[in-house]
Amino acid sequence: MQLDESTDVSHCAQLLVYVRYMHIDAIKEEFLFCVPLSETTKATDVLKSVNSFFAEQDFNWKENIGSLCTDGAPAMLGKTSGFVSLVKKEAPHISVTHCFLHRHALASKVLPPPLKEILYTCVKVVNFIRARALNHRLFKRLCQEMGAEHEVLLYHTEVRWLSRGQVLKRLVELRKEVSLFLRDKQSPLSEKFDSEEFTYALAYLTDIFSHMNDVNLSMQGPAVTIHRKTASFSS
Repeated sequence: MQLDESTDVSHCAQLLVYVRYMHIDAIKEEFLFCVPLSETTKATDVLKSVNSFFAEQDFNWKENIGSLCTDGAPAMLGKTSGFVSLVKKEAPHISVTHCFLHRHALASKVLPPPLKEILYTCVKVVNFIRARALNHRLFKRLCQEMGAEHEVLLYHTEVRWLSRGQVLKRLVELRKEVSLFLRDKQSPLSEKFDSEEFTYALAYLTDIFSHMNDVNLSMQGPAVTIHRKTASFSS
């Protein structure tokens, strides 16, 4: 069973549960249920929702489920009061794994200071253009006049694990338009785009995060395992 608690754009916390099981001679993967967590999102709330669903199905999940997979959120993997800890107290036989994609996303947050500074600068550039309605409209008009492939920059957000690669890729593709716009606005950020060192570092970060996004996306889907994907990437 795989669990994840996520808050959508309307600030509604939802618990999503997937299952993988044997059916005759094949492994099936299916979405099991999704329920809102109307108040808090503590481990006890998650456990209560899971127990309630299986009680309605008259199914003793703690005796019939062999493993759990979750992300590293405290509500899930907290040492004393996390969901996994509560389950292990009642069903010690259940094995626990940490989501590969979540670990990968966490690892991508650890950057050397120089590269981290490049990323922060990129975020400042995007915010300078996107966070101000007038700048956003003027930049869009500039891109149209220059015949650019895209007309807008993308926002970066920490909770969207694919956003870094997408934001940096778009910024690289519009770097000429961005540089011209920043100079026109007399922003000190324009000096960054005149530096070859900054441009090379930006391209490097874009390539790295793009490859990581490709790996993460390739791990999704039915009948996909890390062993099979590792073998395909090695070959």
